[in-house]
Amino acid sequence: MGERLGAAHLVIARAGASTVTELQVAGRPAILVPFAAAADDHQTANAEGLTGVGAADLFTEADFEPVALSALLERRLGDPHGLAVRAAAARAAAKPEAAKTLADLAESISA
Repeated sequence: MGERLGAAHLVIARAGASTVTELQVAGRPAILVPFAAAADDHQTANAEGLTGVGAADLFTEADFEPVALSALLERRLGDPHGLAVRAAAARAAAKPEAAKTLADLAESISA
C-alpha cells in the first residue's frame, strides 16, 4: 500500500485515522470523503485536520457526485505546483515518530 500511495499524485479516500496518518507520512495531497455514519462524525474531524493545513479537499457524501469531483480533479491535476504545495503541507503535518514518543512517555511515567 505504501508504495502505491507514495506513487500517487492525488489520493481519493475516506478519512479514517489510519488513512489520514498514511497520507501525512507519505506526503500525499488528497480528496477526502468522510464516512457519514462514523461514530461522532470523527472522520470529518480527521479530514478537517488535513484541509486546515491545505493538504486536502473535503467532500461530504451528499456532495460527492461526478460533476463536482470531475471539476475538482481537473483543477488539482492541472496544477502540478499546487499538488506539490499540498503534498508538502501533508508531510509537514506528519508525526512519524509519534509511536516512539508515546512509548517514551509511557516508560517515563512508569519509571
